[in-house]
Amino acid sequence: MAQIEKILENKIDDFIIKHYINKFDSVLKGGAGSGHWGHRGVKGQRGGSAKGRLGSASKYSWKEQMAKSPDDIVNDLERDMKALNRRQKAQEKVFNQKIDEYNALAHELHEAQIDYSHYSVRQQAGELQKHEEVKLKEAKERVKKIERRREQLSKDFHNRAEGVSNTREEMAQVAMTVLNFSEGNGKEIEPTLIRPYNIENERNKKNYYKVAQAGIFAIEQLETKMLSPEMISKYRENSGSKPSIDIVPEIGRAWCRTTGDKGSKDTIIRLPKEYTEFGFMGTAVHEMGHSIEKTVPDVLEASVDFYRMRTTSDVPETLTELTGIQGYRENEYSKPDDFMDVYTGKLYGNIKHEKLQDFEISSKELIDIGIVTATEVFSTGLERVLDVNWSTGKTASGQPIDREHIAYTISVLQGKHKEFIENMKEGRGFK
Repeated sequence: MAQIEKILENKIDDFIIKHYINKFDSVLKGGAGSGHWGHRGVKGQRGGSAKGRLGSASKYSWKEQMAKSPDDIVNDLERDMKALNRRQKAQEKVFNQKIDEYNALAHELHEAQIDYSHYSVRQQAGELQKHEEVKLKEAKERVKKIERRREQLSKDFHNRAEGVSNTREEMAQVAMTVLNFSEGNGKEIEPTLIRPYNIENERNKKNYYKVAQAGIFAIEQLETKMLSPEMISKYRENSGSKPSIDIVPEIGRAWCRTTGDKGSKDTIIRLPKEYTEFGFMGTAVHEMGHSIEKTVPDVLEASVDFYRMRTTSDVPETLTELTGIQGYRENEYSKPDDFMDVYTGKLYGNIKHEKLQDFEISSKELIDIGIVTATEVFSTGLERVLDVNWSTGKTASGQPIDREHIAYTISVLQGKHKEFIENMKEGRGFK
């Protein structure tokens, strides 16, 4: 209800208010569309999915998952993702069988209709023989029977097509089930909507609503399921405001801006409207990762440590050279290492790459003097932990899975990143 009150307070137009209230009413009733990704929800609860849907409830308790090491959680992810892949393959097999049956029935129906038409024409012409009346009746029943079967198959076909197309969503649901580190005592970080720009037609209004919903859902899932109580406490201790989602319906890149001193930080997340609904969720989680890194000082320090250890032998290259994408600025560099995404190797600040590998200078000092102000390590890790395909050993973009990067990301969610980095330094011989 606080979300609706905030919308009313900001005087967002009637279209958004009406749809938001309808959505909230659907949640209270547990109707279709009130659960994850439009699934039927659980009455009186926001999010979730009704019993019987994948990811409807976590089989892991948050205490059980918090007690595990990041590497153990990676193993949980791999096992459950592979199980999901087996289910998806079985579903796809049945789906393909239904397609074959549907096509075969189309041929049968065509033949049955020819027979029925033949006898019907003879009947209308008064030429139908006594023994042909039975054949006319049989042909008519055959046509009806095939049409009923085709109608049933058509419904089944639609349901299975919907299931096969939800691969990324199901992967994210499994990931959030495994990454259950939150005590679940309600929302501390409540995303709010702020003014929309240039919403001049119904299409843009509808898109604004979808994007806002996806972004809010993503941040709420990150907080209420994936962030440990310790990390929530640290975030709230250092932030004096709740993050807002700024939806800008114009072409452009997403960004997160966190400003202010300890205890009075403010975060604005911009999400361009050109993404799909699920793409917005991944983008919102990514940008929220920046907010966490910027707001909780030891997360940025740990991410810089991770980056330095992983890129000791890499030479910085422009992101345009590495990706072939012309949209990057000339001063956007990355040290790609073997990251799942070359964008992970990007740094922000007054970067002097030759200084980064000088381990006489601590990562904290590099941050304090402004050489490094942010990384992409935790943010890209959050995105990848939701969409890596453990059965193929690759991410959605086809890159090999980086278990160490995923384990580090999990350690931050658990609040165990300091211990993780210390173990990493010891293993690699860094002081």
